[in-house]
Amino acid sequence: MSNELTGKSRWNGRIFLLELLQKSINATQKSFISITLNLHGSVVSGKMIGMKPYYEGLRKLFIERAISERDQDNFDNKKMLNEVFEEIIKATKEAMEKDVPYNYIFLKDALIYVGNQPLTFTGGYWNGKIDSIDGFILGADFEQKNTY
Repeated sequence: MSNELTGKSRWNGRIFLLELLQKSINATQKSFISITLNLHGSVVSGKMIGMKPYYEGLRKLFIERAISERDQDNFDNKKMLNEVFEEIIKATKEAMEKDVPYNYIFLKDALIYVGNQPLTFTGGYWNGKIDSIDGFILGADFEQKNTY
């Protein structure tokens, strides 16, 4: 299908800007940008972080919440998960050194709104394809508030 038929141009400044921001955040590994994204009618809001902090956060989340240290099987599972994430983090570092294109955006403390209802969870990590993002607001993220 040609670009004319899909309505997508070859160059898209919005995608380029998000790729550039993700690349700059990956380079520092410490910084973040508050951002709110519009994705096909849904809204995702949070702090844009680098790939390495994203995978380190996921590792911590999996190990702390999914597995306890009550018995040897769980301890072995925890060790295995840690090793898997070490490999992912190593591959991420190697990819960043090769200056690969940034096709994904990584968020921490993500809130997701479908319609006017938030999907609630704490400490959420989210990633998505940059070219699937319809629009964004930089420097702002929604705060979850009770309206009761």
